[in-house]
Amino acid sequence: MTFPKYLCAKEVAAILDVKLSTLYKYIDEVPGHFLLFGTIHKFDAEEFHKGLKQFALKKTASKRPKGYNDNRHNL
Repeated sequence: MTFPKYLCAKEVAAILDVKLSTLYKYIDEVPGHFLLFGTIHKFDAEEFHKGLKQFALKKTASKRPKGYNDNRHNL
């Protein structure tokens, strides 16, 4: 699958399935983000998709440490 070189904020919000205002709130944490002419938010498509894959892999590979007690309330 080929992606356009750069994505706009609306496209990224649609991919992430969030409101545009939510995207702007966390925009510095989104991989591939840069400012064009100091005011236009753009995203490098390749970096963005790489970052999403790494996030998904990290999310699925996380394990609880040995000895972690799910029963915190001793019920």
